[in-house]
Amino acid sequence: QAKMQFIMLQNGSLIWPVIGFSACLLPTIWFVSRGIEEGIEKLNVVLMPLLFMIFIGLLIYAMTLESMPKALHFLFNFEIQKIDFKVVMDALGQMFFSLSLGVGTIITYSAFTPKKENLLKSSLFIVLPGILISLIAGVMIFTFVFEYHADVSQGPGLVFISLPLTFAKMGMSGQIVSLFFFIALVFAGITSTVSLIEPLALYLINRFNFSRLKASLWIGVVVYVLGVLVILSMNERYAKFLSF
Repeated sequence: QAKMQFIMLQNGSLIWPVIGFSACLLPTIWFVSRGIEEGIEKLNVVLMPLLFMIFIGLLIYAMTLESMPKALHFLFNFEIQKIDFKVVMDALGQMFFSLSLGVGTIITYSAFTPKKENLLKSSLFIVLPGILISLIAGVMIFTFVFEYHADVSQGPGLVFISLPLTFAKMGMSGQIVSLFFFIALVFAGITSTVSLIEPLALYLINRFNFSRLKASLWIGVVVYVLGVLVILSMNERYAKFLSF
């Protein structure tokens, strides 16, 4: 069933993916154009606590389901014989992805850090909540997946195929849970895209004397064009023209 759903997405309308992409990119560019203190900082102060509260609420709901022990066993059952080079590299890749290492984000934000700031303390405030939210999300998601016998996959397949099918099986409660889950996902996505665009914006400002608004708009246009091309490449009608 999940495979059929994916085929439908490949052959379906591109309007909603483009609308969704636009709805995420526009506020991202707006927050970046506002700067660190007036835009990004205020965004994170509001969205991150909301994200955490939504995840806590979904976790509490997941705790009422019978499949939570199965999800806990799936996530935390330690089998040392399965740890190989690929597992280690996957873990490192997840770490680099989660903390946005190697893309200039941390360096960019650190440029605004006061000289007297305790970097170790700040690092712990970044890493520990990130680990906690990841664990909460994992337990909550796989509880839903096991409870409603969805495909246990990873990446986009889990979030955009298995979970929606799971929510659909939950009836009215599934619609409510899916609403809050994807709101949380949007919050997490916007905070991430802002942090990814900020290094390039700061580079244009410092290197070419762009105003922050001009830099944000230029980046927004380029990202939008590239993003739409990526969306088109996922549809079979356009994939043959955009695949290299």
